[in-house]
Amino acid sequence: MIFFRLLIILALISSCGGGGGDDGGGGASSGGSSAQEAAEGVIGARVLNGAIDAAPIDLVSSVDGFTQTAMFAETNGFIDISSGLHLFDVSTTRSGASPLLTTGLLQEGNGKHTFILHGDRTEFGLRVNLVSEQLPEVPSGQSLVRVIHGVTGASQLSVNSAAIANFGNVSSYIPITPGQNTILITRAVDQVVFDLVPLDAQEGKAYSIFVAGEFGFFLTSRILVEN
Repeated sequence: MIFFRLLIILALISSCGGGGGDDGGGGASSGGSSAQEAAEGVIGARVLNGAIDAAPIDLVSSVDGFTQTAMFAETNGFIDISSGLHLFDVSTTRSGASPLLTTGLLQEGNGKHTFILHGDRTEFGLRVNLVSEQLPEVPSGQSLVRVIHGVTGASQLSVNSAAIANFGNVSSYIPITPGQNTILITRAVDQVVFDLVPLDAQEGKAYSIFVAGEFGFFLTSRILVEN
């Protein structure tokens, strides 16, 4: 079973262009074009897949049709969606199975929304949580960072021992000094280190560290630029 799951992980990483994240102590990768989309202020919705044994998933809008596909640990940026009331489905790609989540969402103005897939197919089941994004003003002379928690096996993760993210959710943003930083991600209950993430932060920028996988098996962290 473990060998089979490892084959799945290798296939997923290869399909994402060689990965870029590592296991527990290996650091993080930037989001590439997806991070660039976020940095350019694209509004709307995105889906992030933290479930290691889930197939790719699709975010589909009743108004706009197909919206976005997410591989495991992929750093998707926000995709523009039309204003108005949407009915969103989050479904396993091309499976024909019932959606993992169906929810209504009203898109107004510059709203941003993140769908977080987390959990597994055995103990917890696959779950989707919807987060309506609210980016605070970045303090003058500083940067911001937070955690998006998609890791099975930890009810809470801590970022720099200053903010907590619940399973399938996000932490609050915390200020950091622009320049070279090492962001400490730990399991809150026992302070077991998940990762030490190098982050070259730019003044005025906000970052998310998307953590995905399963404690004791495979863990990865990815950086997303949020403004």
